[in-house]
Amino acid sequence: MSARAQRFFGCFLPLGLAVFGCGALLMLGYASRVFVQVLSVPDAAMAPALEMGWSVIVDNTAYWTMNPQRGETVSIQRPDGLVFRRVIGLPGETVAIDGGVVTVDGRPCDGRTALPHGTCDPGTGAVDDLPPVTLGAEAYFVMAADRRFDDSRAWGPVPRADIVGEPAFHRRAEGGFDPIVTPPAPTPRPDDRPAATDETS
Repeated sequence: MSARAQRFFGCFLPLGLAVFGCGALLMLGYASRVFVQVLSVPDAAMAPALEMGWSVIVDNTAYWTMNPQRGETVSIQRPDGLVFRRVIGLPGETVAIDGGVVTVDGRPCDGRTALPHGTCDPGTGAVDDLPPVTLGAEAYFVMAADRRFDDSRAWGPVPRADIVGEPAFHRRAEGGFDPIVTPPAPTPRPDDRPAATDETS
């Protein structure tokens, strides 16, 4: 082997491989934060669906091509870090709390009343009244499943840009991951179904 070849394989090739390896690690770290993240649930606001301290895989691509829907649990960027809350009100809707009942465009968020674009979880715990809040074109009203925790009642509407992703899996205590299940859509009560129209008149 020539001196030039020895110099290449002995010096430049290892250096090149080291640079490539460092670059690959940086790209992998970047991709792991852009596409998915593994986060620790910071509070018990969404228990029992998300228990405090659980390790959760968050799909950061979930809302790249679609918008959050009512009833979905989303990760939200707050000044002190990411938190998880459930979407209650969508852009253009009016959310209010009257007599302890959360309403969306005047319809109760009670888990039984049909609402467009997803379900509305009534949550647990008492809530104080809230004057009507009409959401802007890029704003969402989110609430904790446990109403004792802060949410849009304290923060105000959440900008679309602050909704980062959707939790997809959580780690079991004995190892492995289970999917996070969104609550099923409620069955509308008879008086919630649209009235039939008489087309013979």
